[in-house]
Amino acid sequence: MSNTITVCYFGVGEKSGKNLVNLARLKAGNVGILEVFVEDTLTTMTEEGDFGLVSSLKRILTKLKLIPKVLTNINTIRNSDVIFVGFPGHLDVPLAYIVSRMFRKPLIFDPVVPLATAFVEDVGALPKQSMKIKIIKYIEQFVLSLSDSILVDTKVLKQFFSDEYHIPLKKLHVVPLGADEHIYHYKPHETIDDTVRVVYYGLYNPIHGVEYILDAANYCRTDPRIRFLMVGNGKLYPVMKEKATKEHLTNVEFYPNVTEKNALPLLQSADIFLGFIRSMPAVERFIPNKVFQGIALGKAVITADSASIRGEFTDKNNIYLIPQGNAKELAVAIKTLKQNEKLREQIAANGYKLFRERFSSHAIGKQLAQVLQEAQHDAAKQH
Repeated sequence: MSNTITVCYFGVGEKSGKNLVNLARLKAGNVGILEVFVEDTLTTMTEEGDFGLVSSLKRILTKLKLIPKVLTNINTIRNSDVIFVGFPGHLDVPLAYIVSRMFRKPLIFDPVVPLATAFVEDVGALPKQSMKIKIIKYIEQFVLSLSDSILVDTKVLKQFFSDEYHIPLKKLHVVPLGADEHIYHYKPHETIDDTVRVVYYGLYNPIHGVEYILDAANYCRTDPRIRFLMVGNGKLYPVMKEKATKEHLTNVEFYPNVTEKNALPLLQSADIFLGFIRSMPAVERFIPNKVFQGIALGKAVITADSASIRGEFTDKNNIYLIPQGNAKELAVAIKTLKQNEKLREQIAANGYKLFRERFSSHAIGKQLAQVLQEAQHDAAKQH
């Protein structure tokens, strides 16, 4: 089958995470890919000091590497149908806008998260009422206004972007996050022993609620057959590691140096996979990637109840929902799934079935290709 549309994948960043997911689902959607993309590592933005003058200038200078890349790839841009800005692309959009208008191409932007709220809630880097947040929100609104189409993960996030940044709903398109099944691929579960392994996989940012997982481990400490595997690293890792040490949580194992490239054996050993646990407004807007990764692996996933989750999943059928920010209920859910193997297997099987039907690279790729074709069609009508 020939490609129906070709995108110019545009920006500066790392070929990992969301960029890998985007490229995989574009390919799965039979979309041609031409790249004007500079692979580089950007400065972190998890502490207030990361927003200082020096760090900001470093980030801008890194982004400026895109200019010579554009100048040496004019034909690549000309031969594409759509400009697609990759992650993290807020600072790439102004240049992408200029390029898109010069070559009369529609501009698609995948912001992933609303930055102003992410820096406050998700990573806890800046106070909500700070001047820096106000400046970031102003820049973000300007960047979003330049885009012809904006991708969002959930219906709740679509409404949030519209309300918070005054973006017309018709510019916002819901395309689920999904997971790259080539990385998180399914393997039939093998019972190693009578131990139930509960896996947390991800960053140690405030939004994830790792402290509640450790508190749940405390509630489960009397059962030697429940083990917690904490896979990943991040801002709060030292604090959480110290908490586990102080509380003598011998049922918790930490794997801080495991990366996406070598995590699979640990992840496939899981009986239970964890999503968001903490209570905060952002939890309502997102379905975390660890939920999609868990169901792609064929695991029973426990996550915090939210409007976004309820929009796609059914409690006790293809996921297990608990109240937000409740360690005791998390422990109850873990014990329930440990004791009720049939329920655990049912949730895992139904979750994997849902992933294949709605959230695989192929399923989302078809959906994404349709959004791109509509953007191209609208752009053609305007010209």
